[in-house]
Amino acid sequence: MKIAIVAVVIGIALRILFLFLTPFDNGQDVRDAKLLPYNDERAHYNYIIHIIETGGLPSSNSSIKEELGSIQASFESYQPPLYYLIAVPAVALWQSIDPKTNYLAGRFVSLLFGILLLPLVLLIALEFGLSRAIAGSALIVTSLLGSLVRYSVLISNDSLCWLFAGLIIYFWLRADGESSSKRYLLLWTLALAGGFYAKFSILLLAPLPLVLSLLKKQWRKSIMWFGLIAIAAILSAPVWLRNIQVFSSILPLSTGFGSPDVDSASLLSVLSYALRSFIFPWQEFWGGPLGGILILFFAATCTILILLSLSEFRVIKALPNYFLLLFASIIGFAWLNMHYFQAEGRYLLIAWPAWTLLLAIAGRTRRTQSILFILMLLPYLLFIAPFGE
Repeated sequence: MKIAIVAVVIGIALRILFLFLTPFDNGQDVRDAKLLPYNDERAHYNYIIHIIETGGLPSSNSSIKEELGSIQASFESYQPPLYYLIAVPAVALWQSIDPKTNYLAGRFVSLLFGILLLPLVLLIALEFGLSRAIAGSALIVTSLLGSLVRYSVLISNDSLCWLFAGLIIYFWLRADGESSSKRYLLLWTLALAGGFYAKFSILLLAPLPLVLSLLKKQWRKSIMWFGLIAIAAILSAPVWLRNIQVFSSILPLSTGFGSPDVDSASLLSVLSYALRSFIFPWQEFWGGPLGGILILFFAATCTILILLSLSEFRVIKALPNYFLLLFASIIGFAWLNMHYFQAEGRYLLIAWPAWTLLLAIAGRTRRTQSILFILMLLPYLLFIAPFGE
């Protein structure tokens, strides 16, 4: 666990550095910046500002295609409101002190939710019946994984969504494993309803307990899970009614992404982009052969370590649950990219505990845990020696 504790310290330090060093899209000079601002962070920020200035939720139907790079970006208006409502007091308070840097308050809110993933991944790993060593490795991966680090400190609803996703998964495992699980069934239902107020990708997790019980032919359980999903849907009814009333769709993805338009990129390009953006989510340094070698070395070494650790999958206590999580995130990612070219690896992180545990199983011994720790730090070398810049 010593390496895991070191990883947590480094991971939190990296998050704080990224929080301050990533420029915001407000006209800052970014010529010498190691990281570039993301235009969608401006859109998330504008959602918060709209609430502060008007007291209501935004209702713009403009998509990212219409407003790409615009300082008036409002293409995130279709998002559920929970993250933004939580961020409003922090941003409003900071704005009264220093309006030019009030965006940092929204990033700190994201950071808080991102840090809460760290103890949660330990609980999930242990609930899957994995060893303390693998649980420690899961903590290393969650602390240092590029996507989780970068997107946990931007103004967006990602880290809150990941927190709800982790809670949904944890309560599902507890409910499946406990003889008296009424408390965990209730908590699962509330977490699912709360997740719907955070981000729509939570929908991918909603049917999994029902699907599993149907596959096992547990008909009573199937009826129970169906009922709980219905209750969560009713509890989150304001979200769905707003979507229909304001955006004319129960799931208004086209409002944000624009009309469905699949890019002509090859499958290999999509997979390559997904891999790079999952582990190395700073495309400022992707170009060039040395940067590519570093990415391939990471992927190849992790793959070898995972293949050498396949026997560990047998000890996973809830193996069907685990594979359903991976399957759901892959299906969701494939569906999204069949409608829009959105091959960012972070879209797989709706099942982040399953992906982090996949990498963590590679660190099943003290020696391989040390290798995994070094591998997870490799992407940050691009900031010291920007091979692909």
